[in-house]
Amino acid sequence: MSIESVARFARQISMLMEGALTREVTKAVAQLTAEKQWDLLSHLLLTGAEMSARQIADALLEIEVFEPLVTAACLRREARRPGISVPGHAASARKIFRDFEKDDEGAGVPEHIMREAEAIAAASEQSRQIAMRQEAALDRDPIRAHIVGELGGRLNTSDAALDALLVIARASAWEDTRREAAMKLANNDIAMGKLLRAGRVEDIVTLGEASASRAVAGRLAGTLADSMPETSEPGYRAALEFMAKHHPDAGRQREARDELQE
Repeated sequence: MSIESVARFARQISMLMEGALTREVTKAVAQLTAEKQWDLLSHLLLTGAEMSARQIADALLEIEVFEPLVTAACLRREARRPGISVPGHAASARKIFRDFEKDDEGAGVPEHIMREAEAIAAASEQSRQIAMRQEAALDRDPIRAHIVGELGGRLNTSDAALDALLVIARASAWEDTRREAAMKLANNDIAMGKLLRAGRVEDIVTLGEASASRAVAGRLAGTLADSMPETSEPGYRAALEFMAKHHPDAGRQREARDELQE
């Protein structure tokens, strides 16, 4: 993407990053699409507001320009919204100690009870911090899911959609997106038939692993066992390794392991 394009479409970039005015966003997407600004649209798909990104994705799907969509499905992050601040350890401790504070006439709380209360407060704060980190690690961007769903709906008629989903299943930075793309392909008989007839063993293995499903991996291992490539072909060893790990029949697993050791 050239800096000339950035300068030329500065107004459109600003609108799509903000994503607030639907009519203006639609007009900006239409202009960039008409002028085939694929690199710029790809960047905006990664960073733009959700409303803008969805319109860009739909426009590219309509004209079957899939490359920017693959990039977005592999790299786009969920747009983070301001969160609610969580009180720190000191504030949490003060809440626990509220009933322990001595009044003008009373005695202080025994030291061993204070130590126990401090330990409880520290453990509670640690649990909250762990929960916050786990939540922050999740990424539920709806645009990625939208792209995968739309590509999956084109599998029966578009080889380009098949190849796009394969790349997403192999390369997306997000496990849920890899899994979703793999499941779309693995559960589509027409797509799987194309991969088998083309001898794309390594792609089938990728789908089995990315699916994170024992049932799917076992089914694909059984399919490979019935359609093994020639021993001289590059995918032969990959098929054996996959069968040795995932074939639903223990006997076939042993046969595959034995053959790998020869």
